[in-house]
Amino acid sequence: MDEEKLKKYVDSREFAVPQEMIENELAFLVTELQCRRRYENLAGGGPLSYSPEELEAQMEDLRAEAVRAVKTRLVIQQIIKEQNIQVSPEELEAEAQGIAARKNVPLEMVKGFLGEDFGMLKSDLTERKAVAYICNQI
Repeated sequence: MDEEKLKKYVDSREFAVPQEMIENELAFLVTELQCRRRYENLAGGGPLSYSPEELEAQMEDLRAEAVRAVKTRLVIQQIIKEQNIQVSPEELEAEAQGIAARKNVPLEMVKGFLGEDFGMLKSDLTERKAVAYICNQI
């Protein structure tokens, strides 16, 4: 449900998406697609990579996906900035405790993995708050 609302919100925004960002995202998606193919066919004996023709057939969809991903990322970043969305130390600690409980591991292990400053977790929570804000606007 939130994904549909986010897509609707992002699609309603018109702005130029930097070509370099699209190309970087497209390169990532192509690499991810090739890695998935290798993984899926490794045991089965199928081809380990897409032929240039197979890849070309998928490029239009991959390019559209790249544009959508970059545009979504830019919209979320703009909302974070405009709404001054921040994550408190208490929210980070609570999320880390939740992760530890869900994974049934000690909190210290989670903190060791995430780092003492919770950098990745902070970014993730900030983006989630921005998405929640967007979804509440629709």
